[in-house]
Amino acid sequence: MNIAELLHLEWRAPLWWLIALTPLIFALLAAWRKPAWNRYAERHLQPWAVRQGTPMQHGKLRWIAAWLFWLLLACALAGPRLPLETPDARQTQHDMDMLIVLDVSPSMAAVDIAPNRLLRAKLKLQDLAARLHGERIGLIIYSGEAGLLLPLTRDIQAFTGSLALANETLFEDKGSHLAAALDLARRTLADTGRSRAVLLLTDAEASSLSGDAGIAAVNAARALKTAGIPLSVLMLASDAGAAIPLADGGTLTQDGAPVISRPDFTGYQALAEMTGGNSARISDDQHDLTALYDHGILTLAASKEVRDKTRTWREFFPYPLALALILFLASQLRFTRRGALLAATLAASTAAQADDGDWRDAYRAYQHGQYLLAQQAYQQLQGFAARMGEGAAAYRRKDYTYANQQFTLALLQARSTTERADALFNLGDSYFYAGNFVAAADAFDGVLRYRPSDQRAKENLARAHSKLALRNNQLAQKDGIPGRRGRGLGDAEADAESPSGMTPDKDETRPMVNPNEFDATDARRLGLAPRAAQSDLDATRRAALKKLDLLKDQRAETLKQVLKQDATRNPPPGMPPW
Repeated sequence: MNIAELLHLEWRAPLWWLIALTPLIFALLAAWRKPAWNRYAERHLQPWAVRQGTPMQHGKLRWIAAWLFWLLLACALAGPRLPLETPDARQTQHDMDMLIVLDVSPSMAAVDIAPNRLLRAKLKLQDLAARLHGERIGLIIYSGEAGLLLPLTRDIQAFTGSLALANETLFEDKGSHLAAALDLARRTLADTGRSRAVLLLTDAEASSLSGDAGIAAVNAARALKTAGIPLSVLMLASDAGAAIPLADGGTLTQDGAPVISRPDFTGYQALAEMTGGNSARISDDQHDLTALYDHGILTLAASKEVRDKTRTWREFFPYPLALALILFLASQLRFTRRGALLAATLAASTAAQADDGDWRDAYRAYQHGQYLLAQQAYQQLQGFAARMGEGAAAYRRKDYTYANQQFTLALLQARSTTERADALFNLGDSYFYAGNFVAAADAFDGVLRYRPSDQRAKENLARAHSKLALRNNQLAQKDGIPGRRGRGLGDAEADAESPSGMTPDKDETRPMVNPNEFDATDARRLGLAPRAAQSDLDATRRAALKKLDLLKDQRAETLKQVLKQDATRNPPPGMPPW
């Protein structure tokens, strides 16, 4: 800490400085009792009436030590600290409402933009979510119809979760009904009474602006302008366009020829300019978001200025407190022992200060999003907290394999049930995003053994079981009945020879057993009679498929019913189904 930083030093509780007056109070009390002391013994006999102590307890040295002790103690209790400048502390929140309108029509499956147009749009929206400045955000999706998938919220996790569910299978009518989406966005933003904006992500399909569909889209854009809602457009397509792939293979055809989805960049740019917004084409870097958000939506007037008052501090109270304790201990020992004690204490204090600096540097790098630096910094430190920090940094970098290793080490180094539960929770999250849902379920189940009332662990455990059920259903539809190692259908337990915490077994996705090819060994392994009749096997297969149907995730069907509340069900005549 230099002199310039001292000028910005703040005190958490400055009234504690009054503790420094304690020696003065003692001196006044001593002066008040002095007449009584003089009556107790004559002056030349008074030293014999007092217990002999160390030289530190006599004369001026005693008073200097007492004053320094109480001064340092008062300084520590007053709480010296410096504010740490972090991005969150400097930002001004941009309080407004922003609706994302996402095109999920069949043409968004084209692969001229890798990996395809829709997935690229979702990845770009995840980048946008990371750079928001406090806006409320909602999600509308559209194909031949339009629906509100997520109402306005500041919950970024809810937004990214809804984003993962957005696809064209949620709509019965196919096509690119842009006008329905823009009208729904205008109605959603109509009654908020706040600053508003709409961001459209689309492949700019040329046919969506032709005929009656084009007229309706222009009228919807004019209605946005009248309502004072600017429209920004991010266009995801190549100049040449691309064929439209089908879910079951092949490409979409019309009159025997493949349909090529070609963009109309100029037409969509005109729609944006009509409302006072701007447009950009997808880019591999952040220039598109910079143009649309940083230089566009972020420059719009906010509903109100809200500055984040949260501050982080660098605390300095340990240093005067340590010096005060050193001084107190030194005053209680004889002079011959003070030197060794002082040297040892100073050495320990220096080591602790250096170690404290390493922890602070690691945490600061993590807080600033420098996860690689944070991971390397935590790697140099020891203990449970260091392994948790190293694992968290690797998790943020999406290096889930390395994160699993560190959280496992943290679990082994945990000294309390709380630490074990925390390590298991992070381990479960890491396994989940790595795709090992069996290990994730085991980890979250372990959390609940330590903390039965942990609501987040219960929710994550349910998600892991849901993923397992969905995977089993997909495998059953593709290959038949799961018969691997005789495990019951829907059972989420790992194999006995594959302990929790390891990666999935290599033959997890091997072709399932065909009932027609059972031999005696297979029958015994599956707990069936050696000569099971074909009718018994067919009945077992039907029962198994019925169980899988009951385990099927119903979120898609639920969302379909919710989106029907907003659906127009009157697409413009002649609108192509892409």
